[in-house]
Parts: sequence; structure tokens; C-alpha cells
Amino acid sequence: MSAPRSRVDLFAAPHRALRVRLFEVTTRVAVVEIASTAAVDAMVAQVEEALAFLDEHAGIEDRLILPAVRAISPALARDLASEHRGLDRLQLDVEGGADDLAAAPIGARCAAATELARRLDRLTRAHLAHMGREETEANPVLWGALADAELVALRERAHATLAPARQVAWAALLAAAATPAERVASPDPG
Repeated sequence: MSAPRSRVDLFAAPHRALRVRLFEVTTRVAVVEIASTAAVDAMVAQVEEALAFLDEHAGIEDRLILPAVRAISPALARDLASEHRGLDRLQLDVEGGADDLAAAPIGARCAAATELARRLDRLTRAHLAHMGREETEANPVLWGALADAELVALRERAHATLAPARQVAWAALLAAAATPAERVASPDPG
């Protein structure tokens, strides 16, 4: 008996990269040296960068992936879009916490860092649940209705929506989270 054929997965690589980044940022917030303004500023920049990747990813899903899901399963697409709106609110909450920490005087940084960590934990939990739904519910819906060539075309359209500098940033994020097998399949040309 042969192994089942692997399908094009629009979610696996970007979600893995986003999970890695979320865990890195969550760890960084937990251990930041709050007495160091430079350390706090660097950590806040890392949080902002992670939020930018999350925003960009959700925007691509909203513009390109969810319409494909909606054509097949309107209820699932509606649920996922609603979750995106909830994630947007959580991300704004994290952004506000990062801004509060960056602006806090040294004596108030411990409380501000603790609050940012709580907000980031809520966001991370929500993203993990949401990404899990996309991977376990949206993928099968797409696989049931679209050929791999159509899925590749969707991925290519998503990539093309990014400015060249953002394509480079995403390539670095994806490479940092690539599995050993993916690294062998796509060796770094540089």
C-alpha cells in the first residue's frame, strides 16, 4: 500500500514561522532586562515586528485564502473571518501594552512588562487555536475542491502581494522556521 499523496498546504510553513516568532517574542518579554532602556526598546521593536507579520498574514488570508474557502464553505469562512477580527483586537491590545512599557519610567516598567506578557500570552493562545482551525478545517475544505496547481497559484498570488522588502523579510522568517527536510529541498542560494 502506498503512502497518501501529500497536498499543497497553504498554512503549514507560514503558521510554523509565526508560531516560532510568537514564542520568541513571548520569551523575550518574559526575560527582558527592564532596567535597560535599550533592552526594552529592542524588545518592543521585536513585538512590533511580530505584530506586523501577523497583520500581513491575516490580510493575505482575508484577501485571497478566505474567499476561496467562502466559495466552498461560507460558514467556515465567516467563522475564520470573525476570528481574524478578534485577533486584530488582541493585537491592538498587545501593541498598546508594548507602547505603555516603552513609555514607562523605570519604576513602572515591572508592572508594564508583566501586563504586556499577559496580553501577549492571550494573543498567542488565540493565534494557536485559530491557526489550528485553519490547518485542520480550512485545509481539507480547500483540498476537497481545489487541485494542487490552484493552491500553488493562490500561494504565488499571496507572495506577489508583498513588496520586495517584505518578501525578503518573510523569506528570512520562513527559513528560520524551516524543517531540515525543507532546508534540503530548498537550499539557500546565498
